[in-house]
Amino acid sequence: MVKNLLQSKTFRIAILICDAPTHGKKYNGVVSDNHPDEDIEDAIKLLIESKIILVATLFSQITLLMFQEIKKMYQNADQEELLMFADLENTQQGKIWEELVDLISSASQKASQTNNTGTKSKNIQINKRSQAGAMQALCNQIKDPFQFYKLPEVKTIPIKFQVYSVELQQDSFENNIENLKFAQGQLKQVFLMKRQNNHDELYVIKMPIGNNTYTSQEQTIFERRSYLISKCLMKKFIRELREARDKIDMFIKIPEVQYSDFLILKDIEKKNSFWIAERYFTGEFVRYNNNYGYINDNNSDINHLAQAFTYYTYIISNFNYMVNDVQGVGNYITDPALNTKENNFDETDMGIDGQAMFIVNYVGETYWKKILRFA
Repeated sequence: MVKNLLQSKTFRIAILICDAPTHGKKYNGVVSDNHPDEDIEDAIKLLIESKIILVATLFSQITLLMFQEIKKMYQNADQEELLMFADLENTQQGKIWEELVDLISSASQKASQTNNTGTKSKNIQINKRSQAGAMQALCNQIKDPFQFYKLPEVKTIPIKFQVYSVELQQDSFENNIENLKFAQGQLKQVFLMKRQNNHDELYVIKMPIGNNTYTSQEQTIFERRSYLISKCLMKKFIRELREARDKIDMFIKIPEVQYSDFLILKDIEKKNSFWIAERYFTGEFVRYNNNYGYINDNNSDINHLAQAFTYYTYIISNFNYMVNDVQGVGNYITDPALNTKENNFDETDMGIDGQAMFIVNYVGETYWKKILRFA
């Protein structure tokens, strides 16, 4: 079993379900045993060395001694985090599958690190400093963003802009959903911007890391292509949800979720200097999923819609890509990440691995519930 699990490159979990202990008096005590000198310590050590998580489930007291001895091995190796133990002996038979689903889900999150809510990046240094995401960090750090310019540590810069808005043509996009062309992009840093003498409008400015502005309109559009793609897909998703609801003539509440509009700003006083801006919305910033398998477990309508949207984009693109990093304030979503089959979109494109992590935690949990309920 251990050797077969070593073939997996994504993550590895071993689940031990038994109604009797292994051979060896060390593990079974007074139980009659034809092989009293057997020992499984070498197998447990191989599990530990290979970083394979062991999910141990106790259904009978006769196996308790064995699990106690196994736990000692993990303690001696200082690797207790690789052992998950559940006592299901007194669990009602109809509830056992629920406990097993929770165990498998927790183990998969631990093995794949999908309990990390931050956006994952191919660049290790960037990945370390941007776990929360620039937009989320900005929302969390400033108590009253509309008064940001009054803070003593904040430097303000007056700039005059020429403003452009950008949209993809919805019909043309929907005719080419499977055949999007991708090329490398980059991560961005964010700043706050307000219009002079207007206290009601606040914007978030985005520019490449390194304090350099974009050099052309084409470059800004290129950097926001994931946003434009996701916005069109969300419109299509909401439209088809409503059409499906109307066909069954049943009232189902569908949240008014949308990607907020973004603007291109051209610095009037500087040549070839462009910025990206989008409206800032006050409220709690919520990350519904990220680009490497994290899924928010909130029971809200928006959270359910966000997860379904990511799965929808995976299907509608014929498995070529999926929209992740569904996040935002209220009903306004921002800063998506695309995981593509080619793994070449940008620094946050985790490719097929990122897609698999989402499938494991979203579709996989539903699958296990069905399988275990049937069993």
